[in-house]
Amino acid sequence: MSWEFDKPRYNDMDKNRTLNLISACDIEIPLLESDYEYFIIDKDYLKCVNESKRNICKMFEDSDLKENFKRKIHLSILPDYETNGFFIGYSPNVIFNSIFEVLGIDYRCNLTFGNKPSLDYSLNEIRNILRGQYYKVKSKIDTYGPISNDLLYKKHSEYLKRLNFIKMSFRYVDYIAGLYNNKSLTLYTKKGFKRQKNGLFIEAEDAHVEWRNLAQYIAYYSLQIYKKTGEYLYLEYPYKFYERCTKPDENGDQMEYVSSLLVEDKYLDPKFKTFNSEIEEVLKNPYRLDFLLHYKDNNRLTVLETLNPGSIKLDDEDFGTFMEYKSKTSKKHKKEKDNNTALSQLFSKIKFYSYNPEFSEHVVCRLYERDDSDAGYVGFILDNDYIVLDKFFDEFKDGTCRPTLNAAVYALPLDLYQALDRDAGKILQYRLTEEKGKELITHKHHTKSENYTKALLEVVNRDSVSTLSASEFIINNTGKTSKFQSYKVKRKKKKKSNNDSKNKG
Repeated sequence: MSWEFDKPRYNDMDKNRTLNLISACDIEIPLLESDYEYFIIDKDYLKCVNESKRNICKMFEDSDLKENFKRKIHLSILPDYETNGFFIGYSPNVIFNSIFEVLGIDYRCNLTFGNKPSLDYSLNEIRNILRGQYYKVKSKIDTYGPISNDLLYKKHSEYLKRLNFIKMSFRYVDYIAGLYNNKSLTLYTKKGFKRQKNGLFIEAEDAHVEWRNLAQYIAYYSLQIYKKTGEYLYLEYPYKFYERCTKPDENGDQMEYVSSLLVEDKYLDPKFKTFNSEIEEVLKNPYRLDFLLHYKDNNRLTVLETLNPGSIKLDDEDFGTFMEYKSKTSKKHKKEKDNNTALSQLFSKIKFYSYNPEFSEHVVCRLYERDDSDAGYVGFILDNDYIVLDKFFDEFKDGTCRPTLNAAVYALPLDLYQALDRDAGKILQYRLTEEKGKELITHKHHTKSENYTKALLEVVNRDSVSTLSASEFIINNTGKTSKFQSYKVKRKKKKKSNNDSKNKG
């Protein structure tokens, strides 16, 4: 028995598919002004885009460096953590980095808007950099005596321009950061006509953008950023676009009606030959492909159904909507007995974690923790500051997966989990080698008797011994999406513990 993720193909791209092809994560993809005509097909919308830019540049209306700054500003595709997708807007990162470029400051900021403590820290760092530059430039101005020649006058004048620009930048730090919340360019809508696959035109919403073109543009630029930086998050969009739209199916069909574009020395053709060849070259590396298994179906591996943020109750049918049973047999798992045992264990987990109130009433958050080499663990954060880790699936590089067989179950305090780098190998090593290992860490395997359930029901009734509370752990990890996915559920009333009193202050 093997399982394969269901991958519906798209013959068209609308706003929703384009901006929600992947889930929100800490990346930004540039939309260069020189290429706006490729995907903006409505003059009124282009006016809104340009008006938004003019409003941003008004910050430096009285600065002689305004035009230099203005040339560096462009739209971006930005993560929207409220909708778990992306949106079109002007990036505070682009604006701040443009300011630094104008001033010749060798610093690049990367604000993470899904993590407020990190955002506040970064904004203070920007203020400190600007403050330091202000005093540096002012000290140079103060050293000037009488301006005796044209050269001195020119240097003095340049320093005054820089000083003025720094003062304006410092004044608008909070305003610039707040631009992230402006979704007006994404909320804009206009009816028009779009062409179907059969060549006919129909009336459609959001016709101000050619979404097919924009999707290819995002995919191509994201792929180039990945190739330069090696950051896997930039590989998700091009991979999904390739799998859903541009990869020919068994009949040779693929998404149609995409315009061509010349990007530097590369020609993006309507048949995706350039894009497909580049993404296929990248995907030849099996480790990259193994990593990408995590991103099928909008970051929702079948196991992520256990993280349902709206309810802690699940139905085993929930799993079927994201998986398709395949009759072919994986070479690594031929034994029917093992297959039946693994399937039985899967449904045991669903039954216990979803339907046993003695356990589920203590769950305050569910998360999916994985690394780049396997399917990873589902973590259940408990109201007594413990975490339970269990594994649901094994993944293979051919794109198939199967319910895992005889997986280990761990339960341990959150502070210890954090100290051990959230690594299953280190957790097991600590339990085997440290004096308090067996006392602090519960370790069970799934067996026919399934006695792991008794052990976990004992864990939920323990007092908190963790210096890190469940609420602190959840808050500290909000927005981290490369390895960690967190979904909050309604918090249950928590028992009093010594740790709670520490956190109230």
